[in-house]
Amino acid sequence: MLEAAATLLVAAALGTAALVLITTGSIRTALPVLLDLLAAAGVIRLASANTWAAVGSAALVVVIRKLTAAGLIHSDDSASAAPLAWLPACLRGLLERLRSREGEACSR
Repeated sequence: MLEAAATLLVAAALGTAALVLITTGSIRTALPVLLDLLAAAGVIRLASANTWAAVGSAALVVVIRKLTAAGLIHSDDSASAAPLAWLPACLRGLLERLRSREGEACSR
């Protein structure tokens, strides 16, 4: 039962992080969301399987989360100047059109 919940949480983590990335266009915002939910899934797995592999995977996710958070905080702001620059041009254009439509809907 707990293993299924952990698997479901991993799927939700991927979907939620993708949604955050698409809506904000910022990897700095999406990555902590993904890693926090993966850490929660690791803790759930740890509760169901008392193995060293479960302990190691939960600890690894927490370490990665801390390292990326520190890197995101101390990195230069040049990446935030163009948050969608890493996307292919066709997806960038689609997101920009969607954002402009949201602005038009809000101003009506």
